[in-house]
Amino acid sequence: ADQLNGPQGGGLVIAAAIIPLLEHEGMHDEDVIRYATSERTFMNYLIKLIGIQAFPMTVLTHNPHEGRAYAIQCAGLGPLTPNTVLMGWPWWWRRDPATTLPAFVEAIHQCTQQ
Repeated sequence: ADQLNGPQGGGLVIAAAIIPLLEHEGMHDEDVIRYATSERTFMNYLIKLIGIQAFPMTVLTHNPHEGRAYAIQCAGLGPLTPNTVLMGWPWWWRRDPATTLPAFVEAIHQCTQQ
């Protein structure tokens, strides 16, 4: 696993994509699985193109907030677990700060509870 041999001697990077499902979609639907697989393949392509060593991960969920929590909880490889979580600042926060900012703070809280 070349992903564990970084330029500074090691480390584990996991790039996660949270894929929201429509109400009528199930996590075991063939189209959904194909989409998640193609997303993970594309992420792997981008990871190699950029030149970083990482594992791609896709999370299917009906609730993006829960999906983020699943990604944080499931990240890792055996005893190796992340000690840093990077998230993009929600650029749309000004549209509905009463909803967006608490959700972002909740994500930070989820990271510190692991």
